[in-house]
Amino acid sequence: MSNDSIEDTYRPKGGLIQLLIGVGIIILPIIVAFVSTPPGGNALSEGGGGGAAIWLMFYSIPIGGVVAILGVKKFYRENATRPKAKKIMTGSLIGCCVGVPAILIIIILIGVANMQTWTSH
Repeated sequence: MSNDSIEDTYRPKGGLIQLLIGVGIIILPIIVAFVSTPPGGNALSEGGGGGAAIWLMFYSIPIGGVVAILGVKKFYRENATRPKAKKIMTGSLIGCCVGVPAILIIIILIGVANMQTWTSH
């Protein structure tokens, strides 16, 4: 069996899964805040909503960030022997795995902030 056929079937998973777990840990308090808010409540308010869970981000951002960075390191170590074109493709995959959740969180937070300004008038 040639080395090329092994390269084509090789799929690194450990680092990518670890990266996604790290991103999940980072956004978990936001998800908890939205899920634990009663209907009609404000998800970012500590009084009538689940906004107190946002304070957990003091812990979740550093822990999730370390897990995600170690996942990126593991992912690139798994891909160290792959051809350059495939490394570029896997780098784009990592960018999508981190960028898409970050963009969605920003859009949600902007939407929530806009809803608060509309309802406060």
